[in-house]
Amino acid sequence: MAIPRVKFDPQRDKRIVIHNNLVNARYTFSVFETKLFLYCVAQIRRGDEELQEYEIPISLLEDQPGSDTYNRIDKASTRLMSSVLLIERLHTKKRFTKIAVMTRCEYQDGHGTMKVRFSDEIKPYLLQLKGNFTTAKLGTVWDLKPYAVRWYMLLREYRNFGKRIINLTLLREVLGLEDKYKDYKDLKKRVIIPTQKALEKTDMAFTYTPLKAGRKIVALECEIKTKPENRQLPLIHPED
Repeated sequence: MAIPRVKFDPQRDKRIVIHNNLVNARYTFSVFETKLFLYCVAQIRRGDEELQEYEIPISLLEDQPGSDTYNRIDKASTRLMSSVLLIERLHTKKRFTKIAVMTRCEYQDGHGTMKVRFSDEIKPYLLQLKGNFTTAKLGTVWDLKPYAVRWYMLLREYRNFGKRIINLTLLREVLGLEDKYKDYKDLKKRVIIPTQKALEKTDMAFTYTPLKAGRKIVALECEIKTKPENRQLPLIHPED
């Protein structure tokens, strides 16, 4: 059964707002999981005191819905239910805790939608944020690959400074690459350059300078090419 296509345009101006500890958390999502997560976060409204049950059209998650869409949805939703975020504890540095992302993922047969519910443990990082958070337009990151979404948010957190030095150990942990691309040349070819090209189309386009400790490259100094926002960060969750 074919899944009807749904236009995404009405959602593009919605904003995702997440605590900076979540921006820097350690986790890995697929394209499907990234879109589902971002879409649901964008449904949270200013003033919400509890997380709701969110519904998303499946056609938004799949670029080319087809006969095997349901199998992909089933497998991806199972992964998402078992996904765990390794996140720095609020008000405590260098101590991490593991929290579940979702407590429910249910496909709505006949509607072409999925209903999901976040876990209660993630509430402090999504609700009633008064400061130390990062915002982005959903439409800006929607078509980015997972690596690029995470990198975009890392830069977006530092947008008012105009640059961010990203330690390569941190970068690998955030992107889930601890066991991949250990050689800098591979990391540059497979991750850094493709991400830089992807972000050229966003407000977080950047150039970078490798930083060395001795002969080893240990960090990247990323300079955001767009102008930093010369204004005080809002202290409340912005209106949708």
